[in-house]
Amino acid sequence: MFLALVTVLSLPFWSVGALLSSPKGTPIGLPVGALMVVCPVIAASSPP
Repeated sequence: MFLALVTVLSLPFWSVGALLSSPKGTPIGLPVGALMVVCPVIAASSPP
C-alpha cells in the first residue's frame, strides 16, 4: 500500500519534471522532480 501511494503521489512530479527544465529561482538548480522528496513522508503520515 505504501509503495503504491508513493508512486501515485510522485506521478505529477515525474510528468511535470519531464516537461519542464529546472525553473529559475530554485536552490542550486534543482529539477522539479526533486520536489517529490516529500511524497514518502506524506504517504507514511496517511492513515491506513
